[in-house]
Amino acid sequence: MQKLSFTEIQQTYKKIQTLDAKNRFHAIKTLAHTIHKGYKKDLSNPEEMEFYINIIKEVVKLHGSRYSKFLTKLIGDWLETTGNADAKIITKINGVIDTDDLSIDAGSGIIAVGNPAWFSLNKSENIWEINQLELINKGEIFIFHFEPLEKPCNIQIRVVDASKPVLTAKEFRCVLALSETAVINIPSNTAIAADPQAANIHSNQITANIVPGNYKICAYHFRIPNKLESFYIVLCKTDNEATNKLLNICRFFS
Repeated sequence: MQKLSFTEIQQTYKKIQTLDAKNRFHAIKTLAHTIHKGYKKDLSNPEEMEFYINIIKEVVKLHGSRYSKFLTKLIGDWLETTGNADAKIITKINGVIDTDDLSIDAGSGIIAVGNPAWFSLNKSENIWEINQLELINKGEIFIFHFEPLEKPCNIQIRVVDASKPVLTAKEFRCVLALSETAVINIPSNTAIAADPQAANIHSNQITANIVPGNYKICAYHFRIPNKLESFYIVLCKTDNEATNKLLNICRFFS
């Protein structure tokens, strides 16, 4: 495969934007493959890395998780190169959720993250009959799905002092996949992560004290050898409006 320079990759991406949806779908995937094969950290600068990150994010959104691991590597490299490898952690709460008590639909569990009042107001609703994507895009709640696990899973809620909801560069080495970043509003001083359909939500939830407001949020499927499967939910304060334009709900696969 021909190796392209950064300038050539920029020009190729610009041309891809003029294609119709079908051809663009295949062209962006080919470009991602080119970037993946030719990428070398020591030959890239922060501007290149950020450009690659945005392209690979788009590919992951369109084509699924094939390039998720590469995306986490790019972000980790970018954090190290820009001196942002250790975002200040304001709050970090760990807990365990019993996956035997999780809702299952087409082989997936579900975790919702947001304001405790949302769970109280919707406790009688069937989450699978609610338009979950619409809720996310309205900034009311953040939701991700995953395959049911034989053992309980570790959930972490983390608030960082950063412009993006990121992990440390070292942690990114253990990330299998990540969600798109969204913005949600949490008007109370508590954030909650739980299965909204759990039989007893109060005994199967994680809560963290936070400052009320709008937050960027990203979920990470995290794996450390010989430890529980983990999902890290990272938030950072933002002035951005709590509205999103996600096309799909994040689904993590083991």
